[in-house]
Amino acid sequence: MNFKRLAFQAKKEFDKRGGAETVKDLQAKAKQAIDDRGGVEGIKASAKNVADAAKGPGTASDKAKAAAAAAKTEFKQPPAGGPADVVEGKKAS
Repeated sequence: MNFKRLAFQAKKEFDKRGGAETVKDLQAKAKQAIDDRGGVEGIKASAKNVADAAKGPGTASDKAKAAAAAAKTEFKQPPAGGPADVVEGKKAS
């Protein structure tokens, strides 16, 4: 495998897609999303709620369903303190 050629192609594709500016934009959006959810502690609390639902009583199937339901309510609701019309990163029309 020719690693120089592979690195060249990767850099060419990276530059074609916006290069470092795109990465910086994605980083800023990720930081904003984390902050909207109450920071790292808020995300940890949501994850703990999902884990607790998965550890509840019942069969493995029941636990999986409970965890899925908890994940839907924890992670698909609008961010705390954020605009109510933003869900899953899209604005309601």
